[in-house]
Amino acid sequence: MKVRVTPVAPQFLAVKSPATLSRRARTVKLTVQSSIVAILRIGSQRFVVDRRARRLTIRVKPGQAPLVLTLTLAAGDRSTVRKIRIAR
Repeated sequence: MKVRVTPVAPQFLAVKSPATLSRRARTVKLTVQSSIVAILRIGSQRFVVDRRARRLTIRVKPGQAPLVLTLTLAAGDRSTVRKIRIAR
């Protein structure tokens, strides 16, 4: 008997970020939770996330413009994308 598992796209259960960020900041801390074990990509940085809330430190460039991060959650051949915007 073969068991067939249908693939599903991972979902963000929680994404928490600061409301504002200093113009000189070089890192930002995010708390991320996923519906299944997945790889979170933010730029060239990669993190393993799962149902447990993880506090991640993301490297960013200093600047005046609002910080826009594109979070890509991937598991297998399925992925989910979410953008977050942090004022400076």
